[in-house]
Amino acid sequence: MILEDKERVIISYSNQIGIINVRSLQEYIQKNNISHCYILTNHMPHQNVVDFVKKIDIIEMIISSDLNQKIKEIQEKHQKDQVKVINLDDFGEKNLMRDAA
Repeated sequence: MILEDKERVIISYSNQIGIINVRSLQEYIQKNNISHCYILTNHMPHQNVVDFVKKIDIIEMIISSDLNQKIKEIQEKHQKDQVKVINLDDFGEKNLMRDAA
């Protein structure tokens, strides 16, 4: 199978999800032709974040106490796809906000 024929899937995770995380993911999805994105967290985000995620068809939010297990399950589900795992604490706008420079 040629790499271009594979679906491009993101598994993103963080203990706490905010609008900045989702906005950064949305921009990344658009730039990189992502077909599906999972956001994993172990705490229910603020309702504004939940509502924002619902407006983006290809993002699926999963609340789980065992993020590592969920990541493994999703990777198994998408064995034939190109899967990228992203720690949202070190990604996009949120990471730039912590930059000391």
